[in-house]
Amino acid sequence: MTEKRRRTCRPSWLLVIVCLLISIAACQEPVLERVPRSFNDQVTVKMMKSYRRAVKRQAAVGLPLGALLGGTAEFRQILQLLQFEPDDTIADLGCGTGALEVAMLEGEVPFARIYAVDVNQDALDFLQYAMDLYEFPHANKIETVLSTMDDVRLPANSIDVAVLLSIRAFDAKRNQNGILEVDGKGQDCLKTLANALRDDGRIVYVSGVVDGEPDEDLFERIAYSFEKAGVKTVEKKVVEIGGPRNAYIVFHKPPKP
Repeated sequence: MTEKRRRTCRPSWLLVIVCLLISIAACQEPVLERVPRSFNDQVTVKMMKSYRRAVKRQAAVGLPLGALLGGTAEFRQILQLLQFEPDDTIADLGCGTGALEVAMLEGEVPFARIYAVDVNQDALDFLQYAMDLYEFPHANKIETVLSTMDDVRLPANSIDVAVLLSIRAFDAKRNQNGILEVDGKGQDCLKTLANALRDDGRIVYVSGVVDGEPDEDLFERIAYSFEKAGVKTVEKKVVEIGGPRNAYIVFHKPPKP
């Protein structure tokens, strides 16, 4: 090739390189440090893809999935409170993207079966994708269940423990006369949950306490909703999980006479 021809080609190669660098820069996105614990209707297809890419990157470098979902230390505290038995069948109501399930799998907490229940199909799909990607031992004992606002869609007498974390939708409200009232759909949902619970089973409710919210009033409003569904309050206290105060309430389903 003559010197003249080399000089003519050089700008073309530079142009190709510049275009390639621009294309790479355009494709790059910020590296996600955390995936939300739950999804809502505002989660777009683009956001879903970015969450899945984040999980894939996390798995590729051998980092735990729980770190991406956040609250690893918090969920260790929660698991100490829950005290599951190895033969427990568990329902995680409002599981979201699976922070509790992942904490149990990564912490090697023994269990018989988990129903991961949520009203958002995208969240359940994400949880299944993450478990498949990480190939957790015992992940095959976790089943995702799409529920509705008025039905948990679990078989009758199928679970030993139901867990509700950070769900305030079932709290009874006081009307203008101070009388407690329960949302109709929420009450129907709790009845189906109680129906899915085996005799002597328990429901464990853990949720943040709003600053200035009287503890006894909160306990009364929560207990009112659950007891109307046929379970009895056996324990209630305020616990600190990761710093914030949380209401911790245990309900028991008495055996049929």
